Amino acid sequence: MFSRVVRFVTSLAIVGCAYLAYRLVLVPFIEPPARPRTADSETNGAPVADAGSNPLQALFPPGSWELDEPKVLETDRGMLLLKELRELDQYRLELKPCTLILFSGGGDDRAEARPVILQAGEGAILTFDEPVNLARGQIGRLARGMLSGPVTIRSPESRPGAADQLEVTTHHVQMTRDRIETPQPIQFRHGNSYGSGRDLIIYLAPPAETAAAGGNLGSKQRMPMVSSAELVHVDRIRLQLDNPQKLGSPATADRPAAPSLELEITCQGPFKFDFASRVATFQDQVDVVRVPGSGPVDQLSCQRLAVYFTKPRAASPPASSNAQTHTSASAKKSDSLAPDLRGLKVERIQVQGAPAVLRAPSYAASLRAELFEYNFLTREVKIEDRQKLMLRYQGYDVEARELEYQFAAEGRLGRLRALGPGHAYGALADRDGQSFEVAWRDRVILQPHQGDHALSLLGGGMLRMHGEGEFAARDLHVWISESLDPRAPPGKVRYRYLPLRMLAEGDVRVDSWQLAGTTQRAEIWVRHEAGAEPAGSAARDKPAKKDRADGKERPGQKFNLVAGHLQTQLVRRGQETLVEHLILGGQVQLREVRTEKPGDVPLAVVGELVQVDHANTNSARVAVQGRPAEVSARGLSVTGDSIQLNRGDNRIWITSPGRMTFPAMARKGPEGTPPTRTATPPLSVDWKGRMDFDGRTAKFLRDVQVRGAEQSPQGEMFDLLVMGHELTVTLNQEVNMSRDKPPENLDVQELAFVGGVYLQNTGQRQGGQTSYDQLQVRDLTIDHSTGRLHAYGPGWGSSVRYDRALAENGPPFAADAAAEPRLAYVRVDYEDEITGNMTARELTFRGRVRTLYGPVDAWDQTLDPDPAQGLGRGQYLLTSDQLSVADAASRMAGREAGIELTALGNATIEGDAFTARAWRVAYAKAKELVILEGDGRAEAELWRKGSSTPDAAAQQIRFWTTNQSVQVDGGRFLNLGGLGMPLTLPKR
Repeated sequence: MFSRVVRFVTSLAIVGCAYLAYRLVLVPFIEPPARPRTADSETNGAPVADAGSNPLQALFPPGSWELDEPKVLETDRGMLLLKELRELDQYRLELKPCTLILFSGGGDDRAEARPVILQAGEGAILTFDEPVNLARGQIGRLARGMLSGPVTIRSPESRPGAADQLEVTTHHVQMTRDRIETPQPIQFRHGNSYGSGRDLIIYLAPPAETAAAGGNLGSKQRMPMVSSAELVHVDRIRLQLDNPQKLGSPATADRPAAPSLELEITCQGPFKFDFASRVATFQDQVDVVRVPGSGPVDQLSCQRLAVYFTKPRAASPPASSNAQTHTSASAKKSDSLAPDLRGLKVERIQVQGAPAVLRAPSYAASLRAELFEYNFLTREVKIEDRQKLMLRYQGYDVEARELEYQFAAEGRLGRLRALGPGHAYGALADRDGQSFEVAWRDRVILQPHQGDHALSLLGGGMLRMHGEGEFAARDLHVWISESLDPRAPPGKVRYRYLPLRMLAEGDVRVDSWQLAGTTQRAEIWVRHEAGAEPAGSAARDKPAKKDRADGKERPGQKFNLVAGHLQTQLVRRGQETLVEHLILGGQVQLREVRTEKPGDVPLAVVGELVQVDHANTNSARVAVQGRPAEVSARGLSVTGDSIQLNRGDNRIWITSPGRMTFPAMARKGPEGTPPTRTATPPLSVDWKGRMDFDGRTAKFLRDVQVRGAEQSPQGEMFDLLVMGHELTVTLNQEVNMSRDKPPENLDVQELAFVGGVYLQNTGQRQGGQTSYDQLQVRDLTIDHSTGRLHAYGPGWGSSVRYDRALAENGPPFAADAAAEPRLAYVRVDYEDEITGNMTARELTFRGRVRTLYGPVDAWDQTLDPDPAQGLGRGQYLLTSDQLSVADAASRMAGREAGIELTALGNATIEGDAFTARAWRVAYAKAKELVILEGDGRAEAELWRKGSSTPDAAAQQIRFWTTNQSVQVDGGRFLNLGGLGMPLTLPKR
């Protein structure tokens, strides 16, 4: 972008200044250096001997007085032709007519010199400071002179077809010791270029002393030197020249060379050329217009346009044997009116204004700045504006206070320095018009660095891609490699640029549609695989994929990242950029703030250090360290000091204490309906040893604790705590870490505890506690998909719940019930195993089952399973070979369905007032019915306290606790008269 703008601005300025100053105005007067041979030759007035061989015939048309035996005063660099020379008075001489021929360039024999001819048809009047005596050859110093009438300066083409012929016309030229001037109009033409103005002044400097051989001061220079020239009024200058290739776009096979360039320059102030400083200037409302054959007009407007020239270094002086000759030649050259301008080159141009404005619609470019400068020798551009410069090129806009750029050879990247605050913005053609913006507060620097290029945005830099996001930092550095583009068309040199590394320091911030975050330091390396194409390279050959660049929120995931520092290596494959390695350090927090699907549990990573290796492969490894570190996704969460993940093995493991949480368990509905999830906390597992997870099964070792919650259909909430030595959790489906799509409806399928298992379950409803259950077994397995439960003994279980009799009197926390026992305690001990179904709320205890029931006053109060003083009031002890407990409320309507108990095999019930023995004992709370049954060989028997023989014996004894009625089937005898209290059995 800079190179094209510079080329255009430079072309306007250089042709306007250099051609006007050097070719059109200055050459006729000052370029040919006069080198007088001797004093005698200066007064040699002999006419030309042979008119037929007269070299003047090539310079003048036939019939010219210059061909009619004029008087000639000749030096090795010039000739003065005149017809008459007479004294007007003792101080004045008149030359009438007169013509001056100066030879520019070539050798001493003028073989290759170019003549410049000044003609004054009405002659010249010269005034001297001392009396003139031609007879004695006495002539003083020239005080002033006048060229009357029309004055013409012309020079033929340097070679046939060169189109560089020169013609200047004016009249009444005046000369003094310090200036040569004409206030009259002046017209000039050089080739096809022309112009006009008036009031031309050439300023002369006093004669200077010249150095003689040996370094001593020699004689003073006899003629003053030209110090500067000024054209006070410039009407206009029209320049037509071929478009220089170095200032325009080079011709290509599909783009022919540009036609000749035609410029028009006007200004309200003077045009000046300072010979000492070698600078040409236009002043005051300078306008340079590119005159097009068709199409838009390009224009540069400024207050001052300056062109600085330089002269190549002189060759080394010859050896000592030729030193004197060289010094003498130098002295001769310096003894001249005109400075030696041969070999001058344009060094730089400078444009100034308030502001200077460039409008170039043919290049889709514009510029507003107080200063624009371009150095042709160093190829440096400098643009300044104390407020804000504005540069636009083909849809790209740049605003800054100062901009410097140095072009490199062969179209490579150069050096850039931009002072801010500033920003650049535009649209990317290779991204289907996607707009971007770059901003900086202090400065931007682009410079070579170890064979590559380094681009730095310092003091606060920001890059924004509209529709994608933005990246900002206090200091931002990008390293870029430059190489030939192998995809360039044949015969065309084109370079490609690949980012190699980026370093961002201080308040680093990223905000995109997929990631938002902050860090203090970010280091990014980019590895380009073979065949990878740089951004924009492939886009030139195939259409880019349209993406959401309209600023609207895209669907899909979004993450928020907070970290102290970030290091990552990216791999570039074609148009795809992948993360290969990643290190995050210093209070790392990575959280998913928008999930792929609404309702998904978001991903989160928290720790002190996060390291990801081979992230772009199926064998990716992730390590998260912290105190503690945490990783959670899709309802699964792990916490520990060091979390390891291997995507290839589909494995997560922690070798230290930690915690893992699973999705809240779904509650199974009626048969044929899907499970439903309630707003309950997730299931959490804590351990003291280690954890291994293979995507389906998680195994926990040493001092494992499980906490969870579940809600019953009746609205009762149960808080669960399970502890054991080892635990294996199996999920209902595999979590595959190599797949981007997470599993749906992830749930726990089975919990399997091994070694000293303790379970605690607390029920609550409407803000009050309703139950407190405990279970201690050797091993425990719960299949959540079916509700199946299995536990190995020996072990025991207990439950504390409200007594029904209190519930009939009112709420358990009513004041009038404070004197009565509120809670009932049940404890079951067994030897072999427990089987059952948690969904159906059924349990079966086997092997020397011993059940104790009695009232308690607090939830944490227990009863002595082996009371030395016997059972207390309201306490019952049931022993059997097997005991089944079922909650009928899970399958029957109504809140009073209650518990059903069935004891089999050598069942014995012992209370404080009676004892019963049967093969089978059943109790249904819904009916408040107790059934005692024999096995066909032995009858069910009932004793009152203190009896030595049964008070009742029958195959079946039914007893209703509500009205103490008894029904006996197959009874042998019945005697209840001695019982002093009604028979009571355990109640819920």
